[in-house]
Amino acid sequence: MLHEQDLYILLKIAVLQNQRWTFSSLSESLEISTSQIHLGLRRAEESRLYYSSERRVVRQALGEFITHGVKYSFPVIPGKLERGMLTSFAAFPIKERLIIEPGSHLPVWPDSEGEVVGYSIKPLHSGAPKAAKRDPDFYELLALVDVLREGKVRERNLAKNFINELFHFRS
Repeated sequence: MLHEQDLYILLKIAVLQNQRWTFSSLSESLEISTSQIHLGLRRAEESRLYYSSERRVVRQALGEFITHGVKYSFPVIPGKLERGMLTSFAAFPIKERLIIEPGSHLPVWPDSEGEVVGYSIKPLHSGAPKAAKRDPDFYELLALVDVLREGKVRERNLAKNFINELFHFRS
C-alpha cells in the first residue's frame, strides 16, 4: 500500500523528468533516508506508479492518482494556527488566480522559519518545507497536490489544470 512519503518521492522524480538522479541525491534533496526511498519506490512499483527497470515514474498513472485519488488516500485535517510556509491555494500558482480575503487564515506547512501564521497542514513528508525551499518547481507541485488534498471544487479544478499542463497528464 502506498504511503504519503512514496508519493512525495514520486513527485520529486516527476519534477526531475529526464535528469539523472541517484538514491543518494534523492535522499539529500528530500530529507529522507536512502532505505526509505528504496522501500517507497518498491511500493510505488507495486502500485503501478513507477518502473524500476527504467527508473521512471508512470506519468499517466501518477496523474490519475493525483487528480482522482489523493484526496481520499491522503486527506488533510486542518490543524491549529502555526508559523509556517504557505501551501495549497495560498501558494503559487493557484494564489495568482484567486481573490483571498484579507485577514483570512491560509494553509501552511509548520516551519519554524516560516513567515506566515496560518492553519497547519501536515505535508506529505516532514522534509517538504526544506526540500521545497531548495526546488521551486517541486514546491509548486507539492502545493498543487495539497490543493487536491484539501481545496474546494474551484481550487481543485485549477490545480488539476496546472498539473495536466506541467506533466502532460490526461485525467
